[in-house]
Amino acid sequence: FPSYGIGPHELAMLPDGQTLVVANGGIQTHPDTGRAKLNVQSMQPSLAYMDSQTGELLEQQYLAPDLHQNSIRHLALAPDGQVCCVMQYQGKLTEMPPLVGLHRRGESIQLLTAPQAIQKRMRNYCGSACVDSSGQVFAISAPRGGLVNFWRAGQGEYLGHVDLIDGCGIAAGTAPSEFLLSSGN
Repeated sequence: FPSYGIGPHELAMLPDGQTLVVANGGIQTHPDTGRAKLNVQSMQPSLAYMDSQTGELLEQQYLAPDLHQNSIRHLALAPDGQVCCVMQYQGKLTEMPPLVGLHRRGESIQLLTAPQAIQKRMRNYCGSACVDSSGQVFAISAPRGGLVNFWRAGQGEYLGHVDLIDGCGIAAGTAPSEFLLSSGN
């Protein structure tokens, strides 16, 4: 099936067992140029919802035009179908766009911003996302910034962070609000 965008990076099945959501990063590459990013000025990252049986596009959400360099990379799904998407910004490091979004089908992507000092520490790069066993807390890693952030599902309230050098991997623990974190160290 087509992903209905450039650079599909991660996909997940919604709780209905029928609908796939795809994180299309929007970054075009070519085997002849290695990992060179060929379309940074014209990227169109998106979330695409597809019927897993037919491949039919059911819904597609794009970021605002001024955020077109915010590559949607990783996903986490709450049990109620809310999608958390995390991004890696391809623009200037001095800019600090939102890197976390929440989405429900039929609505616009709700962008979340951490407190300014934390947002700056994230260095425009999120590595992974995970929801806890209760479906109420999203964990978002920012390995370049050496931290993992926590957000409440639903409205997206920022809950805090833990420091973890080169921390990227996240898995839900067995208890609510519990996560297992891995580090490059």
